[in-house]
Amino acid sequence: MLLTMVVTACAGSLEPSFPLPDDPGLYAVTRDDELQRLDGDRDWEVESWPARAAQGPYTEFVIFDPDLERDARPDDQVVELWRVAWVRSEVDHRGLAGPVQGSEWAVAPVGSFRVPITLRRAEGYGEYLHVVPSLPLEPGLYSLRLNKAGSSRTGRLGVDWPAVDKREYSAVNCVDRYLGAEVAYRTCTDGSGVMESSSASEGLEITLVDPLRKGNALVVQGVVVNTTSDVKTVPAMRAVFLDSAGRRLTDAIIEPRQVDLRPGERMSFKTEVDNAPQTTARIDVDFVPMTNAGM
Repeated sequence: MLLTMVVTACAGSLEPSFPLPDDPGLYAVTRDDELQRLDGDRDWEVESWPARAAQGPYTEFVIFDPDLERDARPDDQVVELWRVAWVRSEVDHRGLAGPVQGSEWAVAPVGSFRVPITLRRAEGYGEYLHVVPSLPLEPGLYSLRLNKAGSSRTGRLGVDWPAVDKREYSAVNCVDRYLGAEVAYRTCTDGSGVMESSSASEGLEITLVDPLRKGNALVVQGVVVNTTSDVKTVPAMRAVFLDSAGRRLTDAIIEPRQVDLRPGERMSFKTEVDNAPQTTARIDVDFVPMTNAGM
């Protein structure tokens, strides 16, 4: 682990124990004790993601911003570190869930996703902050945020992300997004608004056939089997297109051609998605959650 002791500048003008970036921004201190920039424009984010996604569990951070020297707010209001959540569905005011619009990865302000940190400053270097997580970071996605007056700076990173089982990570860090005057998030296991998708689709198994590319289109196909002893209603399905880094590219809703399946009955499905991203490396298909509208 990197040294975390703050060296106070005095008459000898000692520099801090953490590296100092030349340009304002958010930085990770890499395994080699070098600085990896975390924030930038969209094109830069895409280009730099392989490096930002491969940080280690003992990663620490340095923030350089000229306004920090004049910021008198408590530390926990200035900088936040969050574990990024996977958004399962968007729930409207009626309690009805639908597919996610936009990115399926989000910073959900739910307490369990916030990572405890310590902020360290060095005398004479008020424009810099040394951010140290209280515990080693588990493999996954993270977002570092500097809160400023009326704005914020955000940087995304991954901790050993290429080796993470994306399906398992999504299940463990699952939330639903509730739409309204203010967007809110709830974990998929809190049971307060959306019934778990398993309650509707439990016993329905999806088996996928290798997708076929037809020009600019991809054909997604497979079979749903009712493995229970009861008649089961087949919910709509969602196909999520992912690139080699596990980033969501687009999705498509698959409406079942058959509403109910008898015990042991199977139903095939097939949908053709036009203009499917050429960088698609994997397609995940799951059932769209069915919700409780309060009746």
